[in-house]
Amino acid sequence: FQVKFVGEASDDYGGPYREFFSQIIEELQGLKTKEEGDQDVSCVLPLLLPSPNQRKGVGENQQHFVLNPGTVRSFSGSAPLYVEMYNFLGQVIGIALRSRVHLALAFPSILWKVMVSSPLEWDDLSNFDDSVCAILKGLLRLVTNQDDSVSQTATDILNELGWETRLSDGSVAQLRIDHDTGDKQVAGNFAVFKDVVQYAILVVQCRLTESEPAMRALREGLLSVVPAAVLPLLTWSELEVTVCGREEIDVELLKSNTEYDDDVSPEDEHIKWMWEILDEWGHEHRRAFL
Repeated sequence: FQVKFVGEASDDYGGPYREFFSQIIEELQGLKTKEEGDQDVSCVLPLLLPSPNQRKGVGENQQHFVLNPGTVRSFSGSAPLYVEMYNFLGQVIGIALRSRVHLALAFPSILWKVMVSSPLEWDDLSNFDDSVCAILKGLLRLVTNQDDSVSQTATDILNELGWETRLSDGSVAQLRIDHDTGDKQVAGNFAVFKDVVQYAILVVQCRLTESEPAMRALREGLLSVVPAAVLPLLTWSELEVTVCGREEIDVELLKSNTEYDDDVSPEDEHIKWMWEILDEWGHEHRRAFL
């Protein structure tokens, strides 16, 4: 069409260069074909997993992928190799960032926050596993009621949960219980309340750090390409937009930032058709076009 969008990468970073990065992300986030008898969906490569929200179809963020906590467990003989792979992925993100190539990475907020050293919060867990947050909220609501029967229900649920939590890869992690209760006379509703609060804190801490070695390797890989002083200047959401681009493509904004060669006019029929088609397309098709 002999049309160029303002800010588009130069020829040095043209089609083949961009396609290289696109293929890497497609392989990382590509899902296996679910066969009969499979209990869950998984990625073709082991580095990422569909988030619990994606697998269960719950929560507001169902498109995300998380780092696989099973790849970097200390008892896994291949753990050092996977750490190197996560480090390389961080380098790929850094190279794309410096060459202004957008990556279609569907990461939850926790990973972007780790990269900019931002504190993690409850909402970051809900961002990739809303189910476990719903359970914890329900428990905490129960123990705020002073009714003895309700407290007993909370105790029964806590005993059934067994002071453990399920990680994103389906494995079960035992929680470290603080047995130092202080006042040995503490009993009744307050004791139940204390147990539930401790359980909720331990679950959130465990889930937010379930892939800590992998997240650390990812960040170190990024910092080997991007100066460490740069990342703290960005919020986690700004880094996400810088790396991935905006999910929504504003056609009118695109029009206002479009340059035409001398022999092409915005009034040409084929140019009008292009804009009409872009107007009809959804944001996913528009991103693919760009």
